[in-house]
Amino acid sequence: MNNIVKSEKHRILPITALVTGIISVSILTFYIITKFLVYQPNKIGDAFLLPYILFTTLVYLVPLILIAAIVCGSIDLKKIKAGPYAKKGKNFDIAGIILGGASILLFVLLCLTGWPYVF
Repeated sequence: MNNIVKSEKHRILPITALVTGIISVSILTFYIITKFLVYQPNKIGDAFLLPYILFTTLVYLVPLILIAAIVCGSIDLKKIKAGPYAKKGKNFDIAGIILGGASILLFVLLCLTGWPYVF
């Protein structure tokens, strides 16, 4: 059996897991912040109307993005555990899975508070 470990400089799965995890958490966070600021009684609400519309549109993509973070991280962790790859991107995989899980919690919280019906 060949025990040679493949050591690429940058593998795509750990980077994808981390980036998609960061994107999903940031979209949900910015959506919540802009939604709060839009409903302020002074002119601050008017200034945040366009970002609110943008993040409201992007929030529909979050389930796909967070699934990608969890799936890419899990696949790469299985490859690392199987042995053909170096453990170089393991921390990125774990961070992507954690951020994907945090996004799931935020998304479920938004759905429980009536997010799809409050536009």
